[in-house]
Amino acid sequence: DQSDELLTMIKNILEATKVEAKKIKADLDWMSPVSFLNDLRKVYSFSLGKHLTLDWDYPSNLPLIQSDYEKLKQILHNLINNALKFTEKGGITVSARYCAEEQKMEFEVVDTGPGIPHEMVPSIFEMFRQLDGSETRTYGGMGLGLYIVKKFTDVLGGDISVRSEPGKGSAFKVTLPVREELNRGSN
Repeated sequence: DQSDELLTMIKNILEATKVEAKKIKADLDWMSPVSFLNDLRKVYSFSLGKHLTLDWDYPSNLPLIQSDYEKLKQILHNLINNALKFTEKGGITVSARYCAEEQKMEFEVVDTGPGIPHEMVPSIFEMFRQLDGSETRTYGGMGLGLYIVKKFTDVLGGDISVRSEPGKGSAFKVTLPVREELNRGSN
């Protein structure tokens, strides 16, 4: 729906403006990743059409983490929406894992889309960066989604990594600390 797409674009512009003005802070609170993912899953309960499946893969016993619910939601929304936009057929998997030895929570969005050319991977998190900048490009958007993903991941004290192979899809992994040390310097 065009109004939803416009609303998302406006929201992304506002978030990017705040990020650029350095007015973004983490509003940390204890949250259940399972409840969070269950809520997120409801947002995507519509029929995808195409020849596409959206799978959710996470255990029911993930520990509480201290994070910013809204920023984490925006991160995963942007990653899932990108995967939906670029993947014509196959599948998208949203997963979460707790790594006890490293005290980290990993959220990953994997798709079977077109993948990202290796030379483009280092620049995909830049503002207004789009893989296809031509006038006749197939996909809409302003190139703010991954920029916001990166900035919000940084604000949450985490890391983001990308694995991609042209023609075979992409995997975006967000790794967040789960210890209370995440609370340093915010508030």
